[in-house]
Amino acid sequence: EPASRAAFLERAGAVAQQARRAEQAETYYLEAIATFESIGLTHAAARVSAALGDVRFFQSGSINEAVARMEEAYEVLRTEEADADLATLAAELGRLHYFKGEIELAAERVDAALAIAEGLGLPEVTSQALNTKGIVASARARPEEGIALLSHALTVALANGRAAGALRAFYDLAE
Repeated sequence: EPASRAAFLERAGAVAQQARRAEQAETYYLEAIATFESIGLTHAAARVSAALGDVRFFQSGSINEAVARMEEAYEVLRTEEADADLATLAAELGRLHYFKGEIELAAERVDAALAIAEGLGLPEVTSQALNTKGIVASARARPEEGIALLSHALTVALANGRAAGALRAFYDLAE
């Protein structure tokens, strides 16, 4: 079945991405996107496209290409019911827009992520989005607010056993 095959390819891409095998991840993700699109599953294709943007950013450092791909996916996902895919993507876009120096757009995406993540009870996304919101506050010359947000990002991550969120929060608090 094409849907099952595409889901398997998406999972294989995620495993390759975690193993830092970017070329394999990209191959799997591209095939998953094509398969999802061929059967009209645009939401799933957009989700995988966002993951591919993340791979390309970390593989080549091409933040502009990654953000463009992810913004395209964001436009697809935001026309549907808000879900974990949209929250995760919005949080990641907020982080990448921050890296690009686009502070206002970063804040907008992070606020969208938090609105969804808090409503759906997504602690990893909540922690990551609070973290980005904290560094955005610091960039806006509000260091106390930034520290408070980073501290709470850490609290949420630790309380929910989210190692990636905790590591990032520890790092940004130390910074």
